[in-house]
Amino acid sequence: MSDILKHIEENPKETRRLIGLEYEQLQQLIKNAEQLNYEKQALQESKKIRIIAGGGGRKPKLSVTEQIILTLVYLRQIRVAVGKVSRIEAIAQKLQAKIDLKLDYVSGQVNEIINQIFT
Repeated sequence: MSDILKHIEENPKETRRLIGLEYEQLQQLIKNAEQLNYEKQALQESKKIRIIAGGGGRKPKLSVTEQIILTLVYLRQIRVAVGKVSRIEAIAQKLQAKIDLKLDYVSGQVNEIINQIFT
């Protein structure tokens, strides 16, 4: 079991903060995903013509539950990162607007001084 999954199991109220879903929603999602995964594998197995007995091959390193948690954490981090970038861009635009106003003001004053000197 992954550390995040273990933490969620021990602290169900933290689920929303970590992955963006309530604990009950996560449990329902996992239940539905496991059922769909089982049905998909059963369908694939029914279509196979086997020469060698089933059960061979590489076993998955992550369970369906761990795959779901990993995906949700990843998507949550991407969304948070994009949100931070958006906020940084908004702040940068505001700063740029303030700098432009200051430059316009200063350039206006410089032009006045130049006009006074040469007139």
